[in-house]
Amino acid sequence: MQVTMKDVAREAGVSASTVSRVLTGATRVVPAKRAAVERACKKLGYHPDGLAAALRNRSSQSVGILVPDIENPIFPAVIRAAEHELALAAVDVVLCDADNDVAVEARRLDTLLRRRVDGLLVCPVHREHSAPALRAAALRVPTVQLDRYALTDVDFVGTDQDSGMRQVVEHLRDRGARTAVFVGGYRGMSSLTERAQAFERACAEHGIAARPTVDVRFPDADNGRRHARDLLARGGLPDAIACASDELAFGLLVELRAAGVRCPEDVLVTGHDDIPAAGYMELTSVNQSLPDKGREAARLLRHQSSSPRQVRLTPTLVARTSTARPSPAYAAAGPAAEGSHG
Repeated sequence: MQVTMKDVAREAGVSASTVSRVLTGATRVVPAKRAAVERACKKLGYHPDGLAAALRNRSSQSVGILVPDIENPIFPAVIRAAEHELALAAVDVVLCDADNDVAVEARRLDTLLRRRVDGLLVCPVHREHSAPALRAAALRVPTVQLDRYALTDVDFVGTDQDSGMRQVVEHLRDRGARTAVFVGGYRGMSSLTERAQAFERACAEHGIAARPTVDVRFPDADNGRRHARDLLARGGLPDAIACASDELAFGLLVELRAAGVRCPEDVLVTGHDDIPAAGYMELTSVNQSLPDKGREAARLLRHQSSSPRQVRLTPTLVARTSTARPSPAYAAAGPAAEGSHG
């Protein structure tokens, strides 16, 4: 088990803030307490992490977190977990919102650097247009890209999109789907681009005819409703609709039901992210371990490496009522099959 600053504080009989002051070289520490902390570190084998070591020279004791849109429901869980992990090194968090705007993002990065943050956790607004400002920032302080990336040679923590989409497609196939469409691809967002491409590959591998991906700039409920109307206007819905986010799926479901389309009887619908509301809406969704993503990004920032690292967390499909159509084998067996299992 990894020894933390809290463990050192408990062993030394002092506060975590006192341990932090000793480790960062502060002079205003009572000699007896400093000695106690040093003894505790030696006894427990505690070694300050890379970020804490940097703090001894920089002294701001803060990390900047910059996200495209704080109202996006995936970010609170990620930020909270990252903040808790950074607190283990007595590091504070400065949170900024880029308002889904590359120009605003660049200004926020400049603001954070002027505040002399010791590192950055950044979810880029755009996979190409965010790169120049992010590159400039990464040359100045340790930086980890979170959930999305704009630079391939800077640390990144995200989701294994191939695994997630394979689970979705296999589930839809088992539920009898033979045609499907992915709603939410967007080339400006690395996560959505990878998700759409992974879905198409999985469909080809499992014999499902995939219609052309529907591009969505912002995968929110309003766009879900708009694209549901577009799908209805074209006529002949596919067997399944996989959405790039839960919010997109929520809007789509509302519009489909308003048009008299039943789910799952007429169409199977899946979301992505497994935000808390997905459970209330009985939406089948891909849980991408949001707290783990935040913790892992903070750990990479705390423990710097000379070479760029990519961490992709394996997601898990959570099946609910929105895809509850019986499989063909179950349907062929008939209702009596259920009772035969006792």
